[in-house]
Order: sequence, then structure tokens, then C-alpha cells
Amino acid sequence: MQGVPAKIGTERRKGYFDSVFIQVKVAEPNVWRYKHHITWENANGPIPEGFLVDFVDGDSENCDIENLYVRPAHCRPYEVGAERIDTQKNVIRVKVAKPDTWRHKHHLVWESVNGQIPNGFVVDFKDGNFQNCDIKNLFIRCRNDPRIHPVGAERLNKQRGFIQVKVAQPNVWKDKHLVIWEKAHGARPKGYFIMFIDGDKSNCCLENLKAVPIGRHTGHDKPIGAEIKGKAGIRVKTAQPDVWKLKHRVIWEAAHGPIPKGRELEFIDGNRFNCSLDNLRIKPHAPIGTESIKEGKIRVKVGEKAWRYKHHLVWEEAHGPMPEGHVICFADNNGLNCELSNLLLLSKEELGQRVGNGWLFDDPALNKVVYGTLKLDSGIKKRTRKKKEEDVK
Repeated sequence: MQGVPAKIGTERRKGYFDSVFIQVKVAEPNVWRYKHHITWENANGPIPEGFLVDFVDGDSENCDIENLYVRPAHCRPYEVGAERIDTQKNVIRVKVAKPDTWRHKHHLVWESVNGQIPNGFVVDFKDGNFQNCDIKNLFIRCRNDPRIHPVGAERLNKQRGFIQVKVAQPNVWKDKHLVIWEKAHGARPKGYFIMFIDGDKSNCCLENLKAVPIGRHTGHDKPIGAEIKGKAGIRVKTAQPDVWKLKHRVIWEAAHGPIPKGRELEFIDGNRFNCSLDNLRIKPHAPIGTESIKEGKIRVKVGEKAWRYKHHLVWEEAHGPMPEGHVICFADNNGLNCELSNLLLLSKEELGQRVGNGWLFDDPALNKVVYGTLKLDSGIKKRTRKKKEEDVK
């Protein structure tokens, strides 16, 4: 922000090619130096002429003195065949020639098996992991139009977790495990689905596939007393054909009777799979007005099942309902300080301008100056826009 220069000691990230370095402001008006240079010189004195400071682990943001060493400026630190991670794209690069020629590893792996990548296509990753360069994890796709994938191309359906295979043009895809199973056994019988024996949806080998009647996977074939782990805890089968209850509720009700209406059980140690009676209790009832902290901010219970942030309530008590499209910020960046003098109302446009320009300071007074500047700028824009509309009329 003009008029508010960075303080001496402020750090910033500066990117060059595929590396990002940390700079530190060392003097006014605008003198910056690399942090790894400063760290090295504080420990070892001036950097010798013709040498530069490099990073042992290749991470240009790790400026610990143990991670730094000096080498001749003209000397390349990597041999042909060395690998490193491109910090911007998060892919592995391999040095293929001197003095400093690098290529993406997944490109080299693909071309070693399938030849040159066709023009207009890119090599992609089935599991979305850019560092998994196993040839089984790679496929080619059109750079711009997914419909131009060649028949036989594979992709990961992230929503369902299945690998899909393109079976026809222009854009016909089918689950890979279905293709493999039907190629060996013919069309899938009506009322059946294909399950993975080991539960791994990426393992589509024929030995791992089994046709099962629809409904069996929901528990129809399990005996009473069978247990299954889930997000809410352990479920236990209590009756046929497919009646399941949460195990901790069954244990509690067997000892204490039905759980009161509107109340919930909680696990004392926080482990939802520990269903021993000693680890269970009725969740304490919080009266209206109770305060709790969530994500660094104070919430207040305002209804039986309704909570609101305290800083919203404080601001609205003084100024009325909060305008739509606005947010409340804290001048001292402390979400627990809900004093009215610490609350700043910003539109989402003003907030975006503040964050985008990096106008986030630890000094509350400076943040209030920023707040006033944003409001002034917003008011000028609003009046200019209104005047243009009037001139048009």
C-alpha cells in the first residue's frame, strides 16, 4: 500500500524460474537481501568471491544454517540423472544433459515405453499424484479437449474412485473393472454388481473382481452381532434382514435405558471406536448464552440448536443488522477480542483488495488506517459510478 512501506526485518517470497527464495528487508527505503545469504554470513562471514550459497536439500525456502553450503558459482551441483522436485508444478524433474538441461520425469517414463508424446497431447496421472511416475499411473490426454483422448486412454473418476477407460469416440467411457470382468465372463447378470475383493478400487485385475447380488454389500448376508466400522463409529447388526444400530448406543441403552430425546452421547476420550461403558456419557446440555471457541473465534448459543459468532452479535447490537455481502474483521487480528472498537466492517470487494495487496498488519492502528483508506477508495468509486449514470441520463 502506498505510504505504508514494509518494516525492516519484513520477509517476502520472490520466485525465479522454478525456485522461490525468501528476501528480508535490511534498510530503507527499499533494500532487500536474500535470507540464506544473511544466515550464511552471520555464521561464516562474507561469501567468498566467485562462490554462491546453495541448499543441501534443494528447498530454497529452508534457510537453516545446516541446510546451506557454498559452491563455485560456475559449478553445476547436479550430475546427469539427478532428480529434483519442481516446487511450482510439484512434479519430478530429471537432469538429462549438461550444463543444466532438465525434463519432467513422467515424460521420460512415458516416452521410454510408448515413444514420443503426440503433438497436442499431455501426459497425466491417474491417481492425481504428480510424483508417482510409475508407467501404470500415466496416460495421455488432449491438452485442451478431453473428447480427443485416444480409445484405451484411462482416467480416474474422483467422485466415485473408479478408473475409467475410453471405449469409443467421441467421448464414451466405461469403468475399467467392468470392462475386464465382462471381457472374461460376458455381460454382467441383471441384479448383480462387480465388487473388489480387497476393497482397492484401483486393483482391477480379474482375480480381484467378483460378481455379487445387489443388496449383499449392505449387510443382508451378515449374522446378527456382526460389526462394521463407519464415520459415526461402530455399527452392530441387531436383527435380520438388515437392521443395524450404533454399538455405543446399544451398550448405553442396555445399561441405562433409552437416551433422552434431544440429547446425544459422546466419547470421553474422543475415540468413537472405544465403546466401553466407562467411555460414554450424555453430552452436557449447553444453556442459551454459552460461549465456545471455534476456529479461533468465539461462538454464542442463541437457540436450542443455533449458534452465532460473538463479534457479529456485538457489531449488530451497536449498528443493526450486518449488510449483505459484508464481513467483520478484527483490527488486532485476534478473533477472541470482540470489543466494538476492534471490529471493522468490510465489503467482500474491500476485503479482497486488502488481502490481494497484502495489507495485513499486526499493528491495530495501522489496520484501522487501511480500513479508512479502503472505505475512502470505495466511496470515491461509488460516487464516480453514480455521476457517470447521471450523465448518461
